[in-house]
Amino acid sequence: AARMTTMVASVGAPCVGARCDGRRARRRHRTIASSSSSSSDEPQPQSRPGLNLLGRAVHVSDVLARRPDDVLERLATTSASYDRDVARLETIVPGLARRRARGELSMERARALARDVKRASMNVMTVKLMFDEGAGVDAAAVCAAADGLLDMDAAAATRAREALEGFRALLGTPSGDVFCAGVPGVLLMENDARDGVMRRVRTLRDVLPRASIATICTRRPWIALDDEALDIACVAAEELRQAMPPDAKVDMMLTDFPNLLNVDIVSLLQDIERTFGHDPCAILRRDPRIASQFEKNSGVFRPLR
Repeated sequence: AARMTTMVASVGAPCVGARCDGRRARRRHRTIASSSSSSSDEPQPQSRPGLNLLGRAVHVSDVLARRPDDVLERLATTSASYDRDVARLETIVPGLARRRARGELSMERARALARDVKRASMNVMTVKLMFDEGAGVDAAAVCAAADGLLDMDAAAATRAREALEGFRALLGTPSGDVFCAGVPGVLLMENDARDGVMRRVRTLRDVLPRASIATICTRRPWIALDDEALDIACVAAEELRQAMPPDAKVDMMLTDFPNLLNVDIVSLLQDIERTFGHDPCAILRRDPRIASQFEKNSGVFRPLR
């Protein structure tokens, strides 16, 4: 009997252990299967706790969802207060309202500028004092065209003064002032970009020594900003000079009608001769505005009405 009890005990013990190991294996299998199935699914976004800002809860999801009105409400302010600041700024710089109406300036950018109306006003005064009084520059219009001037810091203001002095040295005073007012983006450029503009202006001045480069670039700023536009302008100036009689004041003509610098002069003269049957140079010299009445030099004469 003792021997049988020992045999039963020795045989039964491993069986109990096997059952326990089996249960553990099944539980482990279910855990692995559950984790693998959940990992195959797309991860579900987890809610993040709100931020306690001045006693008010601002949830990260609101910020990520870009719901500014909701966030402003939680911060005890409204977009109307920002809009009032924008209205104040646009009273000081009316050109901003016109740019915003044309879609050139976003409301977000206008609100960013209006966060510190005092600073923007001081920068308008800084720009006004930079320019020579004899140039008759409207500082508010300059700041509206290059809105980066409104939130510039001390370093940017110094860079703007250096740019103005550089163009004064190149074109003289007040021509340098007129140029910078007409192409105000140069006041915000880094040195390398500004040097490129100066190189183009110098080239155009060599091609048209008796023209008002400041006036031309004010009305056609891309000539000073783009190499391809400069090349087209230089070719047009040379073609017009070769076609016109020696007594023609080509430089003055191009100053008054800089749109000719963007025209294929040879094709234009052919179109004029084909249309009117007379000396095209005499016709163009008498009224350079006729160039705008030909649609892309197609030879089709479309009188202005």
